[in-house]
Amino acid sequence: MTMQLNFSQQIEQLLLSRAASSGKSLEDVVLEAVTEKLLAKTDEDQATFEEWEKHLQEFIDLHPRVSQPVDDSRESIYEGRGQ
Repeated sequence: MTMQLNFSQQIEQLLLSRAASSGKSLEDVVLEAVTEKLLAKTDEDQATFEEWEKHLQEFIDLHPRVSQPVDDSRESIYEGRGQ
């Protein structure tokens, strides 16, 4: 498919810069960017609530549980940072 696109000057400069730094043609850089964007949608985007909940629980299980209270107040987080 052939398509004509009009990019802002900022985007055009970014594309040209990326093409120059990677040694690729402008067309290849644009095609890669579009392809990455389209393929970035994973099955996670279509996951059921139960699948999402399972992944969330797996993520939670990666972190250690603490048995004592944790002082996560703003004051304790930024203590000694030159205020």
